[in-house]
Amino acid sequence: MTNENQWETSAGALLKKEIFERRSEATWEHFANVLQVHYLRASRQNPETPKRPLSKNDLHYIHETRFRKSPVISEKDFDEFWQWFGKVLHRIRHSKPFHELWLDGFIYGFISKRRSEEILRRETPGTLLIRFSEQKAGKLAVASVKCATSMPREFTSIKHVLIEEGTSVPEYLSKKSNLAWMVRTCTEFNPSHSVEAKEHKDAVIGRFLSSSTQEDPAEGYDLDD
Repeated sequence: MTNENQWETSAGALLKKEIFERRSEATWEHFANVLQVHYLRASRQNPETPKRPLSKNDLHYIHETRFRKSPVISEKDFDEFWQWFGKVLHRIRHSKPFHELWLDGFIYGFISKRRSEEILRRETPGTLLIRFSEQKAGKLAVASVKCATSMPREFTSIKHVLIEEGTSVPEYLSKKSNLAWMVRTCTEFNPSHSVEAKEHKDAVIGRFLSSSTQEDPAEGYDLDD
């Protein structure tokens, strides 16, 4: 049986074989369809009634950021893509707290830094959105609304912080007293809006935490990605 450490390599090889089928190139449409099936299988979802398929927005993000909107995907393109996406999918599949938060929409995931700022500028200070880092494969970035002290609301800024290696999302958020509200994205294939709801972090992550967890006002370190 393939163990967790070997999964990323074997899953990538299987997906590549299914996409290219002895060809050196594949159309984006074929690539996206096969990727969707592979993702649903890897994330342990029923393909007939998935809780969170890759949405049209997710696929558009992948096509734009990983393949520069090319209509044709080469094997080389795939290899570069899998170096990033393989680690993302590994996290979704193998981390239980993350897997549940992902399926419920509390991990926004496939969204650019710019787009996350557009969404958060309409929100109150302490609101956060969790996305995949575009430069650091498999890492998570927390974008949050930070209001300058004694400044009007229009001077609100968005802060981006990378979650430290080895720290789960519940552990990280439980120690950040400045972060309170989690943006929940729509989990449908064809979402009608970007934000489904906003819920307090305690209601979302409480079931994953022990009673000994203490808050830490420190905010972490800034992220350029």
